[in-house]
Amino acid sequence: MAGILLGVIYMEVCRRLGVKMEGAAVRGSFLVWPLLEDSAQMVFEPCKSGRSWMFEDSEQLPLITSAPRDFSATSDDSILDLSIVRTLKPSSNRDILGMILKSLKKAYWKRAAKAQPGLTPATPLQTATMDPSGLLSLTDLPVGSLLRHEDLCLAVMASERLLLLEPHNWALRKEHGLLLYHSRRYGEAVQELSICMALAPMREEELLQPFLERLHLMRLESSWGAISALV
Repeated sequence: MAGILLGVIYMEVCRRLGVKMEGAAVRGSFLVWPLLEDSAQMVFEPCKSGRSWMFEDSEQLPLITSAPRDFSATSDDSILDLSIVRTLKPSSNRDILGMILKSLKKAYWKRAAKAQPGLTPATPLQTATMDPSGLLSLTDLPVGSLLRHEDLCLAVMASERLLLLEPHNWALRKEHGLLLYHSRRYGEAVQELSICMALAPMREEELLQPFLERLHLMRLESSWGAISALV
């Protein structure tokens, strides 16, 4: 995420100086480059000590290589094939915001699950599908009792904003529903996962169905507990 944020800052500073910049995510890094008419230009990686690569106009000089090169293995003074830059599709502000939110969600979940190594949002879904007979107890479904509540809430908030950008992305909605499940917000989790099932392919719907049925029961149990507390 740091690379993306530094890239955004780099692009905005250059734009205010009158140099139009574009950026895109490439192989785990975020690259930025100026839109100039000169034959020699530079591609920058704001993170990792601000490395840069020079590329030459293929109409004036022979191409260095016909295959894409690994940026991580390129030295600071090497020449970058222009064909690589031409294949890069500049990311829109919406795309960049989505990258940042996805990175935030992942980082907050990692901090929230620090006490439970290996736990992912989809762990309870995998547990539920292990026993299609329905004999699995509700207590056997792992829930975030040991998760750090504050970080889990931040992960949910990042997920909510991500869904505003991609409301029809069933995979994002599925993970959002699972994050709500870990937050013990069972009613909201049922709603989100039900929408996910309507959008997802048939195979995914079959995987979600057993978990969603158990989640309905968990929601009922939690509502009974709330009623008993009021009596």
